[in-house]
Order: sequence, then structure tokens, then C-alpha cells
Amino acid sequence: MDALTRQKVRVARSHYRMIAVIIIGLLAVDSNPTAAGEIAAFDTLKPAVLTYSNGDDFSPFAEATESLRGLSFPQRIEAETVLLNLLDRPGVSPAGRIQILRMLELVASPASAETLGPYLIDPALSHRTRRILEALDSELVVRLFLAAIDRTEGDLRVGLIGSLGRRQSAESIAPLTELAANEDPATARAAI
Repeated sequence: MDALTRQKVRVARSHYRMIAVIIIGLLAVDSNPTAAGEIAAFDTLKPAVLTYSNGDDFSPFAEATESLRGLSFPQRIEAETVLLNLLDRPGVSPAGRIQILRMLELVASPASAETLGPYLIDPALSHRTRRILEALDSELVVRLFLAAIDRTEGDLRVGLIGSLGRRQSAESIAPLTELAANEDPATARAAI
């Protein structure tokens, strides 16, 4: 089986898995339906993300993170939406954004990919964003990585190349081949 056929099989399997997860989530019966917007921990989290800096009271983030465990499928979607809205909210501190990304690792779905894409070029948020996107089963992720590689350099670019390599996508072969001849030695090594 050639590389293109293997890639098509992988994509088909990922679509079937995604459909299965959605069906299971929709069929799940939750005995205690509480939407993430109604979780008390999210109420204290919203003001905390605006001013949080390393060393401040971490309890709002700890409580919100703990509240994400054991959510039903619909609750996870709601929590993901709340966190993505907080992440994009103007005025959120950089340290607050990092904590939001940590929580998103627990609930992110392929629906998060487009919102997370711009954070790939932010030096403070790129690593955490890449971790989330690497785990997502979405064709968009490879395109986001490729677009970010074109807009970065140095360690950020090397990290993105590594993430792209872990995806093992046929779509990334040609761009990585070009980067292997890059004048920056670190970029060239990462692309090989």
C-alpha cells in the first residue's frame, strides 16, 4: 500500500471514530445534567483569567480543572466552548491563557482546531497549543501547522516541524522536503 492510500485509510478511520464518538455521546444518558456554563468553578475562573500571573492564587484553575473530569459528552462540548471563548477574550493575561490551554487539553475536540490555530505563532502559547492540536483527529491540524511554519522561525518553527512529523501526514512531505534545504541548520535538521 502506497503512502497516499495509507493516508486515505487513516483519514477514513478517523472520520468513523469521530462519528462513533458523537453517536455514543448523543446516546449517553446523564443522571445529573449540569452544563459547563453552570459549573460553579467556571464562575470563579472567568474573572481570574484576566489578572492571573504565575504565583497568584491557583485555586480557581484547580477547581475548574477538577470540574472537567467525568463530564458527559454534551458537557465536554459546553466546557470546550466556554474555555475557547475565555481564551479569545480580550484582556486575558498570558499566564491565564496558558492555564486555559491546560484545561483545553482535557476537553478539546476537532472543533477547537480553527480557534487554536493563531496561537501556534505566539511564543508563550505555541508549545501548549501544539500539544492540544497534535492529539486532535482533524485534517485541518496539518494545514494549521504548515501555515504557522511559514510565519515562524527558530525554536517555534522547529517545534512546529516536530509536531508535523508526529502527524505523519502525506500532505506535509513536500513542505518538509523544502525545509530540509533551509539555510537555518536547526530547521533543516528538524525537517529531516
